[in-house]
Amino acid sequence: MNKLLSSPVARTAAAAAIALAGLAGGGAVFAAVDPIGSDHFVQGWQTESHALINRGISQSTPRPMSLWKVPPNLPRGHYVVINRKGDQAEVIDGYSFDVDSDAYRDINVVLPMGYGNVEAVPDRFVPQVKHEAPPAARFEGQ
Repeated sequence: MNKLLSSPVARTAAAAAIALAGLAGGGAVFAAVDPIGSDHFVQGWQTESHALINRGISQSTPRPMSLWKVPPNLPRGHYVVINRKGDQAEVIDGYSFDVDSDAYRDINVVLPMGYGNVEAVPDRFVPQVKHEAPPAARFEGQ
């Protein structure tokens, strides 16, 4: 193994690969360590949340993921995806989407398996989620 990393180019490439792996995994580690629960939501979020429609397992992903359809009657806005359990909920690892047109079009969200009651809530109810970030799981026309 030492022979493989003996050249400066190999050491630089290895260091770059380790740094990129750390950057790629950093968000996932943060989301898993510090989930945003409904105790941090703005009061009244329950009346503004909208259930997503479970469409089963996604066939377009290499590992098993679940496909959720966004209902066509949502008003324009940026929405955060949550897993709801009664009057409690938790943001699902930063997943979000935009409804940016009054014209109907399919918007689907692909999520990891294991969520049972997925809903969307306008981002104004979850101040910890930054709107500047691009939507994490928006797939149209599937």
